[in-house]
Amino acid sequence: MTALAAAVVGLGAIGQDYDIDCRDDSRVLTHAHAYEVHPGFRLAAGVDPALEARERFTRRFGFPAYPDIGRMLASVHADVVSVAVPTALHAAAFEACAAAGVRAVICEKPLAPSVEEAGRMVARARAAGMKVLVNYMRRCAPGVAELGRRMAAGRFGEIYKGQVWYGKGLRHGGSHLLDLLLHLLGAAGPFDIVSPGRALADGDRDPDFRVRIGGTDVHFLAVRSEHFAFAKIDLLGTAGRIEYAQGGYRITAWSAADSPLFPGQRALPAEGEPLANDMRRYQYHVLEELHRCLQSGAEPVSSGARPMSP
Repeated sequence: MTALAAAVVGLGAIGQDYDIDCRDDSRVLTHAHAYEVHPGFRLAAGVDPALEARERFTRRFGFPAYPDIGRMLASVHADVVSVAVPTALHAAAFEACAAAGVRAVICEKPLAPSVEEAGRMVARARAAGMKVLVNYMRRCAPGVAELGRRMAAGRFGEIYKGQVWYGKGLRHGGSHLLDLLLHLLGAAGPFDIVSPGRALADGDRDPDFRVRIGGTDVHFLAVRSEHFAFAKIDLLGTAGRIEYAQGGYRITAWSAADSPLFPGQRALPAEGEPLANDMRRYQYHVLEELHRCLQSGAEPVSSGARPMSP
């Protein structure tokens, strides 16, 4: 498959800045750098209304940057576009990409401000034959894929209870962990608010709540991430335990076995089995998933077919 031309719309932190100083594939944290290093894609252009961001992009990557998506699409052929602008601007970017015949869009979360608008965006993309991958990058990580295989094989038994620590508000940090559990456990069901939490920027909040996901009761607890980042999932099953820690940089699995000390009892080993997840290159794995889907015609693991943010 010929390398696909790609453009990044929104040249902020996730667009280019997190790893703008990295010149190899040891750290792939942004859309621009992922397109630069993945052999299935080639970076072709950037878009940002801020002149400084455009100049930074051109200095670093050597490609033109435009003040708006319309001018970029009129000047550059783009097979794939990453949309990393504020949520309120996603729909307009989708429409421009669909009208221009773009083959696929990687869109930052949340996909839209409302369920209704997200549905319209997905419908427009489908009508145009444009694939959508919502950038819940944890779904694409190799350790999560391995974890999913083990869960499907019953290695942990019935997952019956979970606890999540999250920060940066439910729409921002919390939605990543909620989405990952939707991916691993199934659809969300009833929920109860334990504490409404604080009012944060952009209308977000950080409530403590309990929600049933698939057949599992999961308790979400908010942390004050202005002090330090902390993101963790702990799942208990009838045959083992899963810990998704440090925001996914460490995944550990335990399988219950007969206790060596107490006959008739089951216990977890002192040390769990680490599952390699390669989160230092999370955006590379997103492109791996998109490349696979463009080759096979399959739907991406986070396609926007149902809204992924609360």
